Amino acid sequence: VIVSSPPFSLFYLVKKIKKRFKNIKIILDYRDGWSTRINNIFLFPFKYMVKTFIEKKILNYSDYIITATLNIKLKVSNLVGNKKKIILIRNGFLSKPKKKHKKNKKIKIGYFGLISDDNSSYRNIRIIFDTIKNNKILQDKFIFEFYGNNDIQSESIKSFNSFKFKKNISYKNALNKMTEMDFLLIIHTEKSTSKEMVTSKFYDYLASGSPIINISSGKNEAGEIIKKYNLGKNINYLEDNLSNFLTNLKRNKKKLKWNKNLEIFNRNYQNKKLLKLIN
Repeated sequence: VIVSSPPFSLFYLVKKIKKRFKNIKIILDYRDGWSTRINNIFLFPFKYMVKTFIEKKILNYSDYIITATLNIKLKVSNLVGNKKKIILIRNGFLSKPKKKHKKNKKIKIGYFGLISDDNSSYRNIRIIFDTIKNNKILQDKFIFEFYGNNDIQSESIKSFNSFKFKKNISYKNALNKMTEMDFLLIIHTEKSTSKEMVTSKFYDYLASGSPIINISSGKNEAGEIIKKYNLGKNINYLEDNLSNFLTNLKRNKKKLKWNKNLEIFNRNYQNKKLLKLIN
């Protein structure tokens, strides 16, 4: 039985399953952290209670724990006595699209996925808008294309000349579109989850061969991977000036060079780890 979360309330089933079916193998799948996401100092007593008396006990009932990111694995390891039963299985990419890079007049930055202008959103477009809305140089330099669902209430953002909001497109077409971009954009504006964040689209971005721009509220795992494998640029906008970053950003003349080391991010490679646990 594989129990995936969130919602973490599903993990409460583990004890009941184990009690009723003693020989069954239980695998807990962490897509996000649980108690580790509680960072408000006033909630620390609550965090301690959840971590010590609920999460830790449930983890020890399981046979294996799989995590989506390295940071979640490290945090979960602190709660589990047997570190060997914690396995990192990343989302990975399905396939590599054919490279169709186009020469764009302006530097074209593509974003794929949910975007919002809500200040409480994990992916708040206002970070970009507020930076370039009064900067004619940056408006002449960049064009941003957003593909997928969007929750934009501001008419100023909807009609902004540097932003183009596109409809949802198929997975295959999205991969092809990614290859046409000068850069692919990741935005993560929620501080408490930033460190453990690696979105699924990151791996598709990687497979496309287009350089990645990672804009985050604090250090995060996606940024560490980008830095390690030289996949693009990172900025923590809480510490560094986003306007200066964009002003100094230059178009790459060539696509990213595919390295054999990047094959570890292939979804088939990652899924083999799960097959070993099941078998």
